[in-house]
Amino acid sequence: MNIVKSLFLVIFIMSFSTANAQYYDPEGKGKKEGEKEQPANFMDKVHFGGSLSLQFGSYTSVYVAPIAFYDVTNNFMLGVGFNYIYQKYNYTNQDYSSSIYGPKLSAIFKPFKQLIISSDFEYNYYNRDFNNYGETVEAYWHPTWYVGVGYGVPIGKRGGMYFSMSYDLMFDASKSYYSTAWRPTIGAYF
Repeated sequence: MNIVKSLFLVIFIMSFSTANAQYYDPEGKGKKEGEKEQPANFMDKVHFGGSLSLQFGSYTSVYVAPIAFYDVTNNFMLGVGFNYIYQKYNYTNQDYSSSIYGPKLSAIFKPFKQLIISSDFEYNYYNRDFNNYGETVEAYWHPTWYVGVGYGVPIGKRGGMYFSMSYDLMFDASKSYYSTAWRPTIGAYF
């Protein structure tokens, strides 16, 4: 693969994921004297977000990945989401298109304020058309399991941005959507 294609692939792979952890004062230092601690509302621990990437032209790509996270503890979150990727290449004598979709389970652990350790399991259905007749040439389910480490920067009360590098423990070059097991990610959450 030439350098332009490699660079394009790295940029394309970058996605935005959501995550959030709220500050919790376990010793009650932030409470006024005599004030009772209120239990957290379920929805106060739920965060919605996702990823979106669009590109149009001779190469068209649409990536949509909504996700919802739940704060299990101050430093640990579990999430459930859905991935959808549509691609289409227009070549002179042949077209290529694919639809990839499936569920996603995520876990994020923050052992320190800005260190993020993540795990993402996806089970995606691949539907690829390599010819000009609209016939499905390849259709199969394939799992991916990314584990990664990153650096997070809080922005405001509920938001932030993070940079991470993940590795697919189940990478199979003949079936994977990506050309490498490594996936850099730049994410934002709110």
